Amino acid sequence: MSQDSSNYANVRAFTALLQQYARYPDPVVLMYLHYTFIVHAVENDSNLHRHLLYSYGKSGMPMDALTIFWKITEPELTLWNFVIRLCAKHGENAVSFQLFIRMQVQGNLPDQYSYASILSACHFEEDLWNGKCIHAAILENTVAEDVVVLTALVNMYGECFSLDYANEAFLSMQSQDTVAWNAIITMNIHHGDCEFATLLYKTMQNKGFVPDSVTVTGILSAYANLATLNKGIQLHAQIIASSSKVNAIMITSLLNMYGKCGNISAAKRLFDGICKVDSVVWNAMISAYAQNGQGNDAIELFNQMRNEGVKPTKTTFLVVLEACTNEKAFVCGREMHLLIKQSGYETDLMVGTALLTMYGKCGFLEEAFHVFDKLTNRTVVPWNALIACYSQCTCSADAIQFFDQMLSEGLIPDKITFMNIFPVCSALATIAECMRMHSIAERIPERDDNVRAGLMSMYGKLGRIDDVKSLFYSCSCSASVSVWTALVAAWSEIGSDDNALECFNQMLVEGVLPDKVATVSIITAFANQCSLRRGLYAHACILGAQLELEIDVQNALFSMYAKCGNIDAALSMFKKISIRDAISFRVMIAIFVQLDNMDEAVHVFWQMLYEGMAPDDVTLATILTLCGSHGALSQGLKLHTCSIYMDNLDGFVIETALLSMYSCCGCLRKAWKIFETSGPKDDSIWTSMIEACAFHGEGEACVSLFGYMQQEKSIPDKSTLIKLLLACSHAGLIDEAVHAFCNFSSYHSCEMIVDHFNCMVDVFGRVGQLQEAVEMVKIMPFLPNTFSWSILLSSCRMFFDVKRGESAAASIFELEPENVATYVSLSNIYVTAGASDVGWS
Repeated sequence: MSQDSSNYANVRAFTALLQQYARYPDPVVLMYLHYTFIVHAVENDSNLHRHLLYSYGKSGMPMDALTIFWKITEPELTLWNFVIRLCAKHGENAVSFQLFIRMQVQGNLPDQYSYASILSACHFEEDLWNGKCIHAAILENTVAEDVVVLTALVNMYGECFSLDYANEAFLSMQSQDTVAWNAIITMNIHHGDCEFATLLYKTMQNKGFVPDSVTVTGILSAYANLATLNKGIQLHAQIIASSSKVNAIMITSLLNMYGKCGNISAAKRLFDGICKVDSVVWNAMISAYAQNGQGNDAIELFNQMRNEGVKPTKTTFLVVLEACTNEKAFVCGREMHLLIKQSGYETDLMVGTALLTMYGKCGFLEEAFHVFDKLTNRTVVPWNALIACYSQCTCSADAIQFFDQMLSEGLIPDKITFMNIFPVCSALATIAECMRMHSIAERIPERDDNVRAGLMSMYGKLGRIDDVKSLFYSCSCSASVSVWTALVAAWSEIGSDDNALECFNQMLVEGVLPDKVATVSIITAFANQCSLRRGLYAHACILGAQLELEIDVQNALFSMYAKCGNIDAALSMFKKISIRDAISFRVMIAIFVQLDNMDEAVHVFWQMLYEGMAPDDVTLATILTLCGSHGALSQGLKLHTCSIYMDNLDGFVIETALLSMYSCCGCLRKAWKIFETSGPKDDSIWTSMIEACAFHGEGEACVSLFGYMQQEKSIPDKSTLIKLLLACSHAGLIDEAVHAFCNFSSYHSCEMIVDHFNCMVDVFGRVGQLQEAVEMVKIMPFLPNTFSWSILLSSCRMFFDVKRGESAAASIFELEPENVATYVSLSNIYVTAGASDVGWS
């Protein structure tokens, strides 16, 4: 066989190998094949070059592909387009532009694919100028109306944050296809204009274009962001009716839509009816639970996911950490930390930031710092999270120390940094620190109205209104709504209601309409001042700004009327709300509870359930307590039954409220049953059970419970000891009371308070040990109050001790000379003791 024939056979064999390699690309294998070609001296074959070039491209190795490309003599246009697109795809934008110019220099005129390839290199805002230049060249070319080119233009302008140009390029298309429609719809959703995206979707259908899976996925995302549940349900029905194949991405979008629209039951039905082999679907359902405040369900689903053998991804950990943060589930968070460490994500910036945020929200700052300390190549994002953790836990000095350390490492703070650090400075109330932060904020390039508003708020809380006004008037153009709101709040902070109202009025005069946040803030300020007149004026202004339909504004309004004492107006406002949310009901229930109006509070609660709103545990516990104080056992039983079917409630809070309610209604046996059937018992439920037994005169049961509580390593607080001592006092259990009193401070870190000593005075006084009662008053580590002497005086009356009674009364008169009750008690002592001649006038 000749040498040429041998080389030809080798080329054919190697070409076949490269074609086989394309099915299972592996960079190591490819490099080995390339080395083999060189050894067999067939590397310079032009056909083999092309296969090598495409193989390197598929393996994501643009520079190696480019090396092969330069060895090809007179490459055709398709190869030029391939390497231009390859370099752009892998971030080598400058190389892409050089190739595009060199291609034309060598006499290759760009076609529609060339322009599409080079436009894909313009990904960032700074590339907009290059993109516009290429657009100008396209307009002079025959491909100006080609749908491939125009679609690439739409994508380029969108990627460069120029949505108006993207929409204009799309509208200029003479002929459009589904790919172009998908591009413009996705671009508008990506930039937050979901309403226009849905309008485009409707227009697309009206023009006869059939949406594909990409279209549907994008529109579901738009419906999710707009919280338009009805349209999302209609689209879901269309998907089912079309019998088209539903992939994991589409299911994820549906779950995301239902989750963001608050329809967890629909999301769960969809999730339960599909094959769940992909972690993406699990992540979507876990996220839906977390977004709707059902953190415990999210955590439970995560555990189920692991039990079914689905491996958690980075996204999974981020979502579950959010659920742990919302639920303040420290134990679960620690378990997640261990899994993250085992999965190798502990040093990942995103996961690490979420982990330290979780620890910070749960109040474990030391653990948060340890996570932060292990992160390498830290950006400003984890620093912001760490500062926020210490700021939220009121560790102001530490937060500022971390801020300074961040600066020393050469990182530039962003607006989020300052939003976290400004409240710290105002909390420290040090003018020097505030001014230092102000000077640093002035030097950063990313200074916007939010930073200015934060500075104004910082100075406002310190009462430095001149600095607030100076910042306000330093605006180069008209002030934004956030700046106006900060000015109004600053005037309110120093109690200058007239100026606050004047600023609010001037804001409207200058055409700056308050947004939802500003309006709620202003109404809340007037509510806190109980200024009904100003609240009425603010309400009138809101009507003019057409903000009254916002649910948050409506909630703020009727809360303002309630705080200002106008209950009728609050009720009228509540009834006007067409679509009430859970907050509306909770605020209204709180108003009736404050008024001690049990009937109305319970009525609103049942109305809340009827309209499909889930109460939180605080609301239900508050109503149960109200029923207990009114002795409304029948309503309490109904509420108990209702709570059994609510999975989102905090068991400890509800069990404690139920126990208290049954106790106040005289059903100690039912209270005991709640106590015995509760899970792991926290301090509050132990205390409530001791209080229930004390209320029913079961002193010995109180003592037993107190002992069991200590055995279970549950720490009694000050309130627990008071309830125990009162129970011992009424039951005459002196030794038990003395034992609990003497050992409490040595067993626990809680300091004794005057109420503890008063209880012991009552314990001794009730059994006639008046000398011990007097000694207890004398050994108090604080000055006895009127109540201390009154307890002793009452005991003296009971046991006819005139001398000690006179001494106790004299001590009361020193504190309250005109205490009429003391004269009455002292008189009763004389009468009971049979004393006719007394020394008191």
